[in-house]
Amino acid sequence: MPRFVLSASLLFSIATKVALGFAPADADIGAMWLRFKQDFSRGYASEANDVHRLAVFKANVLRAFTLNAEQGINCTSLFDDESCVFGITKFSDRSEQEFAAIASGFRRGNRTLVRGEIVDSSELPSHSHNTVDWRAKGAVTAVKDQGQCGSCWAFSAVEAVESAAFMSSGKLMALSTQQLISCDKDDGGCDGGDTLNAYHYLKHAGGLDTSADYPDKSHRSGETLKCHWNRKHAVRVSGFKYATKPCDRGSCSHRHKQEMQMAKVLAAKGPVSVCVNAGGSGWQHYKRGIFSKRCSAANKKIDHCVQVVGFDMSGKHPYWIVRNSWNEDWGIKGYMHLAMGRNLCGITDEATIAHVSMSEDTSVLTV
Repeated sequence: MPRFVLSASLLFSIATKVALGFAPADADIGAMWLRFKQDFSRGYASEANDVHRLAVFKANVLRAFTLNAEQGINCTSLFDDESCVFGITKFSDRSEQEFAAIASGFRRGNRTLVRGEIVDSSELPSHSHNTVDWRAKGAVTAVKDQGQCGSCWAFSAVEAVESAAFMSSGKLMALSTQQLISCDKDDGGCDGGDTLNAYHYLKHAGGLDTSADYPDKSHRSGETLKCHWNRKHAVRVSGFKYATKPCDRGSCSHRHKQEMQMAKVLAAKGPVSVCVNAGGSGWQHYKRGIFSKRCSAANKKIDHCVQVVGFDMSGKHPYWIVRNSWNEDWGIKGYMHLAMGRNLCGITDEATIAHVSMSEDTSVLTV
């Protein structure tokens, strides 16, 4: 099927209308809708459902234009314009509530059971790095996909363990998210959880299996599924430490000094698990570039957990390199560049690293 292309005149028409405060005409939205369905292989069970999804899509188109404007960006094509930070994504036919239900999954756990020390900054080497990218050093597995399951907490915790295992052994292993989703009863599986609870479970369970031995099926089914772990494990988890002083209540926006602490920890100790505000802040519409628009750091807004694998402070606009769990067809091949310096989206509010040692009871799967 030939690719559906929006004409230059239509793109200019849409951009002009939005810039002047007018909504794009229905014909403009209709043309974009046709291309969206083609680009993302969408088909709907009924005409009524198609009409409903079109209405949701229209709201998201307007939202994406607004988000770009909030960041001071005047761009044309939400599909192809490289200057657009926000645009048409695979989530553009989902409402904000539907998106939050499947794409996030942070649910605050029982903090009385889980305590962690803060990494002592005096023990860290002097921070002299302008750029750090642990992907280039082999400390990060491939981008994963939580799919229809609200299990970001499990993915973030597993990714922290994977990277910690590499830092301690030099071996990179793909580990099991399904074990956490199905077997950690302190968390809610696809209904949400907390990385802190996940570390607590792993410490008392004895360790974490490989993804080859216990593969993830919940990302397709959207269901937590019963625990079928065979008690094999490739790594042991003895606990965790906070990379920064945690923010447990209120607004945490004025924590730029904590970002420098996190940068020092990341440079010395490896990638960091973080929990952030993603649901209502525009992550649904992110495509490329540096996300720098206002994004609440309020503790009560946290709804999603990811992994920070590096940063770049060499240019005029420094940013964190954030690894998501929404597959490689979102953002920059699964990653986001999030501006440093304002604790955007609460990136330092719950930042942790895992303590991991290698197990001897199973062969190690390297990737």
